Amino acid sequence: MSITDDVIKRDIDDYERATQAEIEQLRRSPAVVSIYSTGMIKAPGISDLDLIVVLDLDRTQGSLRQDLKHSLVTAYDPYIRMHPIFVVSPALFQNVRWLADLSTLECVYGEDIAVDPVPEQYAEILRAISVLEIGTHKLFAMRQMLLS
Repeated sequence: MSITDDVIKRDIDDYERATQAEIEQLRRSPAVVSIYSTGMIKAPGISDLDLIVVLDLDRTQGSLRQDLKHSLVTAYDPYIRMHPIFVVSPALFQNVRWLADLSTLECVYGEDIAVDPVPEQYAEILRAISVLEIGTHKLFAMRQMLLS
């Protein structure tokens, strides 16, 4: 991880506007089955939201690459969306929950696909990752308070 800039304050409404704009663009592609949001806004300007787009390649008409190129062009704000949108097939999405802490997973567009629960052997690892992430958020929040 590299810190390249100080935290820039964002409002919760900024997150909602950015997410809705991205959903509107993404849903234009016929290959998009579902769009999921995950993440929390505990510290606006530090927290980021993630979108997971479920694509069915059989639904695409013409060039999927062109469809997605136009759909994924968004008003990119690195304090709201720190990395590109995740894209996954419907079959893989059903197994996605154990890959990360997706406790806040919410279907914001399309079909709500059932996902497998976290396998028991990964539960402790995911709890440790969550604690580490929360600690990182708290560190940046304290830094921001000190700089204020």
